[in-house]
Amino acid sequence: MKTVTIIVAIINEEQEQIRKCLSSIDSNCFEVIIVCPKKFHAKISETFNELVGFKIQNTDQFTIRGLWKQGEKTSTTPWMAFIQSSDILTAQLQKNIDQGCRKFTPRSDYKYDLQRISIFLKRRLKYCHFWTGEPIPHIRFKFLSPSKEYNTDTQSEFDWASPMGDLIHFGPGTISEAMSTIFFFIEEYSENIFQKFPNLDKKSTFVQAAKESLKCLLKGFFQKRWIRDGYEGFIFYFFDIVITCFGYLRYHEKYIRSGFQLSRKIQSIQSILLIHLNGIGDVFSTTPTIRNIKTYLPNASLDILIPSSAKGIVDNNPHVSRVLTLPSAQPSKKEVKKIANSLKPFKYDLIINISSRNSTEKLVKVLNGRWKINRNYYCRENFTDIMFGFKENDSSFFESEFSLLKTIGFEPKKCLPEIFFKDEEIKDAHRFLNKNGVDSKENLIILHPFSSDSLREWGIEKFIDLAKILHEVYKYKILLAGSRNEIDKIRSRIISQIPHCILYDGSVRKTIGIINESSLLVGGDSLFTAVSSALNIPTIVIQGPLWKPYLGSSWDNDLHLNRKKFFVFYKDLPCRDLLNTGCGSCVDQVCFNFSVDEVLQRVLKMMNSM
Repeated sequence: MKTVTIIVAIINEEQEQIRKCLSSIDSNCFEVIIVCPKKFHAKISETFNELVGFKIQNTDQFTIRGLWKQGEKTSTTPWMAFIQSSDILTAQLQKNIDQGCRKFTPRSDYKYDLQRISIFLKRRLKYCHFWTGEPIPHIRFKFLSPSKEYNTDTQSEFDWASPMGDLIHFGPGTISEAMSTIFFFIEEYSENIFQKFPNLDKKSTFVQAAKESLKCLLKGFFQKRWIRDGYEGFIFYFFDIVITCFGYLRYHEKYIRSGFQLSRKIQSIQSILLIHLNGIGDVFSTTPTIRNIKTYLPNASLDILIPSSAKGIVDNNPHVSRVLTLPSAQPSKKEVKKIANSLKPFKYDLIINISSRNSTEKLVKVLNGRWKINRNYYCRENFTDIMFGFKENDSSFFESEFSLLKTIGFEPKKCLPEIFFKDEEIKDAHRFLNKNGVDSKENLIILHPFSSDSLREWGIEKFIDLAKILHEVYKYKILLAGSRNEIDKIRSRIISQIPHCILYDGSVRKTIGIINESSLLVGGDSLFTAVSSALNIPTIVIQGPLWKPYLGSSWDNDLHLNRKKFFVFYKDLPCRDLLNTGCGSCVDQVCFNFSVDEVLQRVLKMMNSM
């Protein structure tokens, strides 16, 4: 009967070293469990195929401690020996382990650290060296064997009768291999720090890193091991200090800046400030994020800070505790200072700047908050507790915001943006339409030909031609919506060419109320097409200069592009790029080369399918 399980943690892809380690183990005397990270398994599977009688486990674990714990779960013997794939058990050591564990019966959990001979840079070192944070190979007692469990006459000993023997450890053979090794132990050390200190903040992390690095340096200097081991000893301790410093840096990045700490405490969050000082359409696109926050934390208060122009988007939203506004999406220093002073008395548990820029990052810096997040899609975030990095081009802005929520511990569900109407607002929309001769939403088509950027407009003449045909031939009621300035510029042309067309230049909120009472909307990439789609109103988007990967950013594949009531006119052209650099000098506008007849046929198809 086997008494000892040898658990081997595979720590790299060095097949020859792994083969030497495993071939040195006498599988007739020991149960052998090999634990391998999944990322290494494919490359070293050939070595595993040569083994007979060994148990092999794949795991998502990658640290030595994690691999050992995984192997321990399936061990069936009273004793376990933990080693790395870079270790070789000598014959004498194996004999002593087998015999000692058969004779030695401790009464409680017992651990014996194995001493090893270190080979570093192809030289045997005088002293036994371990990297900072590296777990020591050891033997541990797990449980009494059945034959001894009830034997009260068994004498318990408290130490091994004699030295066990040598464990030979083959470290990196070259400087470049040593550099690869320290990256592994940086991860190992950061994991070890987390197990001891799971809640360090940025300041404590820096102080601890300075103390441990100094301690490591003084230890090597006063004990003189790095001097006595010559060049190899100096290199070892130099790299060991690097592990100490960068281990804390990795801890900071992995467990603080990654959102890990916050995700473990997310249920304790009671007050949240969500900042979104972008355009009205972007604020509208964030309403699913607002819903998900309140769904997951129903008792938390949620304040939002948005541009004044976007206030109508969130009015009457039951998920928002308080709406704060700034006059513009690009606030001045004076405006930022004013809102900062008004918010300083409030202590928020969490502040999320959903789409940050320089001015809003400075605002977040001076506010009182336990956790602060500046989510910058394209540049490095500043003054933030959690880093997210550059936005993936093929992910929608919905997915990007949901990814943020997942990172900090939420469980978001994808949903369309939403707006909440009061009964009086719906009645107002009905009264306006009835006053203008629209008695049924089934024949009202809304056109929105405008954009904040003229490069993104299909052209007012094409919209006029489309409106003429829809009204004169197919007898649909046409409403052309826009801001007062936009409508004023075309008012005389519309009145002269389409006298029965309704012109509407009301507020954004009132326009959305009218959209809710329509049967179809045709427009460009704008707030109103996003709103009509969210309200489940059939929508046609005439998409202009947009890089193809960003099509899915503006129009989510699941929520928009796969819906029967939604259609995008889009041309995939080689002249587009991430920054639309070719659009400024473009006069042809080939990206808008859709005829009035093409759009008309799509309108008729959608209207006839209702």
